[in-house]
Amino acid sequence: TDTETPRILDIGSNVGLSLLFFKHRYPNCNLSGFEPDPNVFKTAQHNINSLGLSDIDLHQKAAWIEDTSLSFHAEGADGGHIESTGSTTGESFTVDACDLRSFLQEPVDLLKMDIEGAEVDVLMHCVNDLSNVSNLFVEYHSYANQPQRFNELARVLTDAGFRYQIHTQFASKSPLCKRDLQLGMDLQLNVFAYR
Repeated sequence: TDTETPRILDIGSNVGLSLLFFKHRYPNCNLSGFEPDPNVFKTAQHNINSLGLSDIDLHQKAAWIEDTSLSFHAEGADGGHIESTGSTTGESFTVDACDLRSFLQEPVDLLKMDIEGAEVDVLMHCVNDLSNVSNLFVEYHSYANQPQRFNELARVLTDAGFRYQIHTQFASKSPLCKRDLQLGMDLQLNVFAYR
């Protein structure tokens, strides 16, 4: 971005490393993060506080298609997800969720999204507001026990006027011979979308 004060939304902040990176790169950015897992959220909050970064708006909520409560499965590190998007292993509890569209009513310089399988539903819900987003990073998750939906993600990005590049995060080296899984996923892609 050309501005020194970009608006950045970090959806799936985990322990806050991306928040710290964005704040280091753009000290005057308007930065909001979302992390629903209460234990991971506490670590993110600790990391932010330990560096004296009081101007990061961190929400202990899942970004979703409505303001509600959702069943959440904690993986214990970086793979927690809402119940409908992945495997049902790990500790399960209820988390608050908020409609991401309410945060897309103003220009957003970067929307970073890593929400473990909920990304397609959330972006489809927000498609009419993505015109306010200049750059978008989304990690696409393909759970082996669910239909693949990358075509829907690509359609949302195209309909919103983005160009995109795709990088592989995880895939089997020889999927016709052996299909490896990582946390129940047979594919993870990093998608960089821009105007």
